[in-house]
Amino acid sequence: MTRTVAVGGPVNDKLKDMAVAVLEAFRKASSSVRPGIKAKEIDLIARSVLSEYGFDSYYIHSTGHGVGIEVHERPAIGPSNDEELKPYEVITVEPGGVYIKGIGGVRIEDTILITEVAQGP
Repeated sequence: MTRTVAVGGPVNDKLKDMAVAVLEAFRKASSSVRPGIKAKEIDLIARSVLSEYGFDSYYIHSTGHGVGIEVHERPAIGPSNDEELKPYEVITVEPGGVYIKGIGGVRIEDTILITEVAQGP
C-alpha cells in the first residue's frame, strides 16, 4: 500500500491536480478488477483517466503487477498484457506514479485479492 501525503506547507495547484487525477485513475482501475478482465484493460482505464487530466506523458510505467513469493510477479498490469485475471490472484493497482520534475509526484497503490464474481439469481 502506498499513499502520498503533503507535509510542511501549502501544496501548489499543479500538485493538487495530479493528486485528483491519480486518485480518480486509481478508483476506476481498482473498481474494474475482476476475474476475466485482461490486464491491459485495467492499465488502459488508468491511462485514459490520466490522459483526460493531461498527465499521460508523465506516467511511464505499468499500472500494477502480481504479488506472491516475490514482490513483482505475473501478471503484469500493463499495456501489452493480454492475460485474463483469475480468481485468487493477488495484484497491485498503482496508477499513481505521476512525477513531474520540479513539482513533485503522486502515488497511490493497493494490493487486491481477486475474488470470484457472485452469480445472480
